[in-house]
Amino acid sequence: MYKIEATVTNIISQSSSWALIEALPQIYNVFISSLKPIPSYSRNYVYAFVRGDIGDYMMTIYLQGRPENHSFTISKLEYDHKDLPSLPFDAKSYKLIKVERVLYHIGMQQVTGFIRNSKQSFPFVGWVDVLETSSCLEDLRIRDGNYQGGFEKPLKVFDYLTFSVDFKFTCKNMSEVRYKWLVFPVATDMDMATYTYEVEFEKESFEPELIIRADTLSPGLYVIKVKVTSENVTSDVLKGKLKDYTLIEIPKRKLHFVILGGNVLQNDNNMTVLRFKSSIDYNKYHRHISYNWFCSITKEELPTRTVMGKIQRKDSCFDWHTLWVTSGLVMEISMNELRQSEHYYIRLIISGPHYDATYADQEVVVQARRAPIVNLK
Repeated sequence: MYKIEATVTNIISQSSSWALIEALPQIYNVFISSLKPIPSYSRNYVYAFVRGDIGDYMMTIYLQGRPENHSFTISKLEYDHKDLPSLPFDAKSYKLIKVERVLYHIGMQQVTGFIRNSKQSFPFVGWVDVLETSSCLEDLRIRDGNYQGGFEKPLKVFDYLTFSVDFKFTCKNMSEVRYKWLVFPVATDMDMATYTYEVEFEKESFEPELIIRADTLSPGLYVIKVKVTSENVTSDVLKGKLKDYTLIEIPKRKLHFVILGGNVLQNDNNMTVLRFKSSIDYNKYHRHISYNWFCSITKEELPTRTVMGKIQRKDSCFDWHTLWVTSGLVMEISMNELRQSEHYYIRLIISGPHYDATYADQEVVVQARRAPIVNLK
C-alpha cells in the first residue's frame, strides 16, 4: 500500500490532496509452446513462458481436456534460459514452467488455461504440434548471424536484407518441403508477435528466401517467423515441422535537403519580400510531411524542435515574437516586418512519421546599399 500526496501552491493559496494506492502483482503475457513437434504417444514437455510482476501465482492448464494445477513464484525480472530454441520474443524476461504430458491426438492441439493470484485471473490460449512420429526436420535456423538462440540486438535494415534458412533433412523419398514466412510488428523485444498485426507478403512468403526492403515497412521493430514443413506427396501426411524467429529494426529514414533562396540581401528599396524554398518536396512521395520555418538574428537561438520555436524569444527576426514564421514548402517574409540586423538566420525543420526530424540552415547577410560615386571636376 502506498500513499500518494500532491500539493499545489501559488502566491495566494495552497491546496493538498492524498490517496492510498495498492500495487498488485499481475501477469502480462503467456506463451505456450512445445518448442518442437511432439511425437504422439510419447512423454514430452509443454512449455509455458510467463511474463509478470514478482509474486506468487497458480496456473491451471488444460491439455486434451484434462486440467492440471501448477503453483509458481516469479522471484526476479530476468531469467537465464539456456539451450532453448529461438522464440518470438526475448525470453530473458519470462518465467519458464514445464508441464510433462503424453499427447495422443495428431495435429494442432489447443492448450487453454488461466493464471491467477488473489486479485487477478489471466486467461491464455496456445497451440502445440503433435506428429505421428518424430520430426524428420531438425535444427532449423534463420541465417541472421545470431548463434545463441533467442533475440540479441535486432538486425537493422537500411536498404534490404535477404533471409534464408539452414536445417537438417532426414525425411524419406517422396517428401516435399514447404516454406512460410511471416512478419509481425512489435513494440519491444519482450512483446509477443500476434497474427492480428501480421504484415502480408505475396509471392515471397512461400519461397526459400525472404527479401525485406526498408522502404516497404514503417520504422520500428519486427519479428520474422519462418515455418518449414515436410509432407508426403502421396498422402499429405505431415512428417516434419519446425519454426524459427529473428528480430529486425527498420530505422527512421534521413531527409536530405537544402534551403533555396540565396544568402545575400542587398539593402535597397527595390526588395520588399524575402522568399525561401525547400530543395525537395517530400509530399510528392510520402504523406504527412511537415515543413516549419524559423527566423532569428542569432544562430544559437534557432530551435531543433518545432515546439520550442513557437515560444516568444528576444532574438526573433520580428522583435519580441516567436522564431516560427510559417509552415509549408515556401516561406515569404515582408521586409517591412523584419527588425534591423546585419544577419538573419533561417532554419527549416522537416519531419514526418517515418523520418527523423532534420533541419537545414541558411545565413542571410545584409549588405548596405552602395553610395553613389560622384566625380568632381
